[in-house]
Amino acid sequence: MEINSTGDVSTTDRATMTKTEEAMKTYGAMLKTINEQIRELRKVPPTAPDYESVTSRLKKLHTQAEDITDKMQELVEKVAKELE
Repeated sequence: MEINSTGDVSTTDRATMTKTEEAMKTYGAMLKTINEQIRELRKVPPTAPDYESVTSRLKKLHTQAEDITDKMQELVEKVAKELE
């Protein structure tokens, strides 16, 4: 991280942090939506006629959540490296 003579963070670093914050908010919103969908699908009883499609959708949602979490982690690591 670059700090100028006045003790402020550089404009480039500030822009990077702002973009990162926006991306994290977007990822967070995506995860929230996925979690809400998962909660609703878990309410479907195993005896429901379409339960097989529900379990398939749950698997896809869990995979999406894992992918988003991985992207968040990669972003944090990338920014941390850039700000060193």
